[in-house]
Amino acid sequence: MSLKSGTDYLQTSEENARRPNSLSFRTAASVTSLNRVMSGESGTTALLPCGSDGWPFHGDPRMFEARRAVGQLVRTMGGMTNAPGPEVLDYIHAADSIASALQEEVLPELVAEARAGGVPWADIGRALRIDDTEAQRLFGNRPDPATAGMADQARQVVRQSNSLVAGDMASSEAAEFRSEVEGSAPVESLRHGMGLLVMAHLAFEDAEAECVPPAPNYDRFVKHLTTARDRVMGAMDALLFDPANWKAVSEWAGSVPLAPDTSHYAAPATYIYFAFRQVLLAGNYSTRALSPRVAFDERMDSFTLAKAHVQFAIHAMNRFDVLAALPPGLRSQAH
Repeated sequence: MSLKSGTDYLQTSEENARRPNSLSFRTAASVTSLNRVMSGESGTTALLPCGSDGWPFHGDPRMFEARRAVGQLVRTMGGMTNAPGPEVLDYIHAADSIASALQEEVLPELVAEARAGGVPWADIGRALRIDDTEAQRLFGNRPDPATAGMADQARQVVRQSNSLVAGDMASSEAAEFRSEVEGSAPVESLRHGMGLLVMAHLAFEDAEAECVPPAPNYDRFVKHLTTARDRVMGAMDALLFDPANWKAVSEWAGSVPLAPDTSHYAAPATYIYFAFRQVLLAGNYSTRALSPRVAFDERMDSFTLAKAHVQFAIHAMNRFDVLAALPPGLRSQAH
């Protein structure tokens, strides 16, 4: 369809939609009615609770995907507010967190990618519905080098995990990490790895407790951090370096019937892969936190990131759809 014919088609559709007896008009009216029902505007139907399976559905695709994103974050992270109260508070916190992430991190990343690819500011401004001057003012500053460095490390870890999935990691590099669980069945490997993750989290908690004023103990902090790092590396050994584990995850997840929020990148297998990559990131940052070649402040930042990535992995493995996909022998270990 040419640009002109496409424009003519849209104009004709708009004219038809204004005719009361046209199919377009009836469809538009139905969508409007559905929107009112799903958004709580109808006088006869109340707004669906945010925790219900039907809450994401909306006539506007932006609302549908936005509600899905909020719901998925709550499902991954559990009680986000860490305080008693109705479930809707977790959804409020999740929506605010996603809005902040989009504005402060996702948009700047996308703009940086566009600029690196030679996209002019005028085109970026049009995509943002602002002029080129405003786009450059908002996104033209270069990122902080320290933050950019950490982002580069994270990307390197993700590239490494992609290589593992593709099976093209050098055998000598992978062999270093395999000794303890080589030859184990995937269920045993994952049970071992998930147990180590929980133990690593406890060691991170112990390390953090040694940093509390007024009398922090750096020696004990390093001891607990070393224990946490060793457990994370053990989890990497168990979870990541045997292609049979990745294959088993796909097979387990494929045995679960699809639901409205478990398709494509919301599928259980994707969250297990996400947890695996969090383990890689935790290994990277916990090792960096112990490196004497790294400045003290950066080591402490790396410690915080390592602990967070372990928590993210545990949260992801405890999603209800992930637990449903795991064999029975693994479900209790994930809790």
